[in-house]
Amino acid sequence: MKKEKVKTRRHVDPAELRELGFAEGLIEEAILRERRGLLAMEPPPDLVERTIQACADLFRPETNEEAVEENGFLQVEPSSYFSTVFHLLPVVRDLSLAFRAAATVAQCQKLGEWAARFAADSMHFALSERRRPLIALESHMLTSPSWWDENPEFEEMKAAFHTLNEFVSSTGIERSARIIVLRPNISEYDQHEIRAIEALTREGSSDLWWVTFANAAKYSQESFVVIIGNENVLRLRSKSKSAAEALEAMEYSQNEELVSELRQRITNEICPNAIPIKIGGQLEPFVLQALREPQGIRSALKRVIEGRNTEVHSSGRSRGSSAQHA
Repeated sequence: MKKEKVKTRRHVDPAELRELGFAEGLIEEAILRERRGLLAMEPPPDLVERTIQACADLFRPETNEEAVEENGFLQVEPSSYFSTVFHLLPVVRDLSLAFRAAATVAQCQKLGEWAARFAADSMHFALSERRRPLIALESHMLTSPSWWDENPEFEEMKAAFHTLNEFVSSTGIERSARIIVLRPNISEYDQHEIRAIEALTREGSSDLWWVTFANAAKYSQESFVVIIGNENVLRLRSKSKSAAEALEAMEYSQNEELVSELRQRITNEICPNAIPIKIGGQLEPFVLQALREPQGIRSALKRVIEGRNTEVHSSGRSRGSSAQHA
């Protein structure tokens, strides 16, 4: 006769949690999860091992004391990490996935303030809606592509995109979207900017589209937008002379109605004219071909800016079709 496996009932012990140093808010959250039956879920047998691997470098003591003083996000509090796990469990209903998602958020928190905002405000949306965590529309009339490699805050945002994309793509969710509005003439880009665009194109993990100045409507002159989840947005609406000046002028707000409107406008007014450059980590054939030529990415940029045919897609993707899902 086959012996039935008896499942162990999991119970929250508030006194023990207090002795371990957990905050009252987290203890109350754990009790609430128990009442909802979430603790009855059977965790995978390798949960502890996978969690340790995912989080091994998150709670090590910071050796650079000056860095810790300057940026409080460099140290990740265990209470914050487990709070993220509890917050995500009702959405994912999978302990292992919740721990991995929390580890991703914690990694972004270590990067800095902007990265922490991107992760915290988009992770729940990405997992609950199964949609891209971030959507960025960047007009080169307002920004310089070189800022992403020479300014710490822009590098931090770039790193956050990469960290989030690595996680969501492993769960079958589409990567973040980057839609770049190009300048009217190739001569308006200097060599430093061309090299920066090539690096972003080769190394970037987001799905990438280019849009010509003529097809970008009013967004060509007034937009740098990052849509974060479904209710937060980062915006720059004026031309800046430097990355530092741009960061000073950026507006960060929580406005679900505004985010919905921006998402709809970008989808309806920009995406139909967007040319795919890199989707799912794969460069489009015409970009790959251009990169083999002496002029490299400059050749691909010029081809798009001048409106020459780019509809050679061995992957079967038609022009701009994937951008509709932004």
